[in-house]
Amino acid sequence: MHARGWRARDWERLARHDLIWERPPTQWVDGVPLANGRIGAVLWRGGDRTLCVTLDKYDAWDMREVPLPPDKAARCTYANLRDLVRAGRADEASRVCASLPKSVRGPQPTPTRIVLPRLEVDGRTLATGRLRLDQATWDASTWAAFVHAARPLFVVRGLAPGARVRVRYANDKIREAFRLWEYPELEQGEVQGGGWAEQRYPFGGGHALAWRVRADGTLLVSVYSHRDAEDFRAAAVDAVAAGESWDALHAEHAAWWRDFWQRSRVELPDGKLENLYYAELYKLGSSVRPDGAPISLQGVWSPDGQMPPPWRNDYHLNMNVQESYWPIYASNHLDLGHSLYAFFDRLRPRMREGCRRFLGVDGLWCKQAIGFEGANLPSREGSVFAPMQTFVGSVAWIAHHFWLHWRYSRDEEFLRTHAVPMLRGAWRAYVAALEPSADGRLHIPLSNSPEYLPRDHRHRWHTDTTIDAALIRFLGRALLEANRVLDEPADPDDEGVKQVLDRLYDYPGEDEFFIAEDLPLGESHRHFSHLMPIHPLALVTVEGTEADRRRIDKSLVTVHHKGTGGWSGWSYPWMSCIAAWTGRPGLAWKMLQDYFAFVAPNTFHLNAPRGSSPTHAWRRPFTLEAGFCAAAAMLEMLLQSWGGRIRVFPGVPEFWPDAAFDNLLAEGAVLVSARKRAGAVRWVELESRLGGPVRVKNPFDGPARAGERVLDGDDLRLELAPGERVRLSAAEPPAPAPPAPEPQGPGHWFGLKRVPRFWTG
Repeated sequence: MHARGWRARDWERLARHDLIWERPPTQWVDGVPLANGRIGAVLWRGGDRTLCVTLDKYDAWDMREVPLPPDKAARCTYANLRDLVRAGRADEASRVCASLPKSVRGPQPTPTRIVLPRLEVDGRTLATGRLRLDQATWDASTWAAFVHAARPLFVVRGLAPGARVRVRYANDKIREAFRLWEYPELEQGEVQGGGWAEQRYPFGGGHALAWRVRADGTLLVSVYSHRDAEDFRAAAVDAVAAGESWDALHAEHAAWWRDFWQRSRVELPDGKLENLYYAELYKLGSSVRPDGAPISLQGVWSPDGQMPPPWRNDYHLNMNVQESYWPIYASNHLDLGHSLYAFFDRLRPRMREGCRRFLGVDGLWCKQAIGFEGANLPSREGSVFAPMQTFVGSVAWIAHHFWLHWRYSRDEEFLRTHAVPMLRGAWRAYVAALEPSADGRLHIPLSNSPEYLPRDHRHRWHTDTTIDAALIRFLGRALLEANRVLDEPADPDDEGVKQVLDRLYDYPGEDEFFIAEDLPLGESHRHFSHLMPIHPLALVTVEGTEADRRRIDKSLVTVHHKGTGGWSGWSYPWMSCIAAWTGRPGLAWKMLQDYFAFVAPNTFHLNAPRGSSPTHAWRRPFTLEAGFCAAAAMLEMLLQSWGGRIRVFPGVPEFWPDAAFDNLLAEGAVLVSARKRAGAVRWVELESRLGGPVRVKNPFDGPARAGERVLDGDDLRLELAPGERVRLSAAEPPAPAPPAPEPQGPGHWFGLKRVPRFWTG
């Protein structure tokens, strides 16, 4: 449903954000990213001037798990770990959590994304060209390429006569890893006009690539796995044997992207940020499909030549997955979240069994880092990450996304069948961990704050963390609201929700948020888990009490005083979101400017900048979540609706006199469009998809007009019918604004430039 379609000038504005390569990318990290939420391709130029295509597929996974040894499995329960830590044996508790001995080194055949063979094309090189965002197509004048939006096809037009295609693994290290992991050799064969390559897995199944070069110079490449078809090699070969022309395939592909872009649009006076927003939205549309796999750390762009990929390209549930999905709501792309919801719905039996083993109750629980289909990833003894895998709240934070979908869609059937079971399962896990104390309150006796990782084992385990207190309060309040909305008999376990909330321990820290009980923020920390009551949970807000505002202020001052030395790239856009939510628009803008130091020319986020010290080198690998969080931060600057109150331009700094957006989505299933010109909000347009009450924070200097009605006060309240659209404007219009300004300065900020336009990661 689109309240406002795109005009010619909107498409022209998007074209200014195309990524242009003025010189060829000679390494993968600078390459051209293409994908369709199932398969991905990065184009770059090899040393022999051939076209290199690094392929990837979401479900290419080694699924062999390394179980805890029986003696550890019996001891790796929440109650036993709690008792060990209380007895002063924290190092032993850390060892109990680890499934790999400390002596094990090198890549292990444990759950990991596995790399696909690289495609190399003779007779075509990558020099200069443009990534057209409107059509998700690489255009180099004499040739072009795209990954089809709805089919497992990579398509290239304009190959030279006699072009030859090779498929091989990128280096000997990959081949040696496959040999050590007992994979059979890559099989290859020929078909008319092309060939195929098949990689079988030692545990069953596999994947296959097939390619065909047509007489007209069009190359078709397909990738299938055993999850797509029983005879996946034949399916891949059949896919490239189909007779559709380039024009027919590309028209189908471009139509999908045309619909994608028209869901919403934004205009920012900062051309570089606006360019980044649309580049990130392009990567979001490339990375996920409603019926596909959820977004992993690198999505469908596993780095070339690395086996396994960094962090095994897994699913980190302590921030990375969550940040990746933050922009889907306000950008009006709710359908993209279904990949996440379906994934965790399928995992419910596994998470229920994990909760029984670890916490002894029929709830939902899993580790903080999981693989495809929920596979357990191992930790090595002595690793600072081993205790993190026992965090009780992983499912709770994922459940927050289920809750956000309900808040934005108002889909009661989704709330009933998807959100409530996830909320209730996470709640039961937490209630099992809580225990009463002499003060009459309920406490978390053992936890950890994500990624707060001092070297001393004793300080990796915490009591009464802020993140746990926030997640428990969120779950409880959400369940109580869901019961009111659905008006159904409450689950027996829900009857005690209010009693638990009434007795739950306070947030640690008297007038600011500590990491945990008696543990203030002691050093620069990249993860803002202790600020989760502020963002993304909106439990403590600037619209609350004076005490709430003091706590927010002091907490942010402490973060500022500790500095950014320990931050990763993804910390900056997250802090931008927090700043926008707490009335600090200048800081929101500044954090996004600082984030550019972590952005590669093709907009890949590199965790730490190039040239950073060796101690930070391990943080340089590419991950996706930061860029998506940057897009979310820009949306938070333009529109916020937490707490059921719509706010337009709440995070826009004063030096942005002009900004606009169309068809952004607010909680309550309300589409919002607005214009700010010459420093004043000119109008706000609302369209309610389902009807009902709408609250808008008054953005005008005085009363507002809605048709013939005049509305006054800080809150503008309306009752809209389903599908009704209303425009708000100032009752006393400000002086006429000049015409909307055209974009100023250079466009096309991204892509590889002869002379870089800004310092890139």
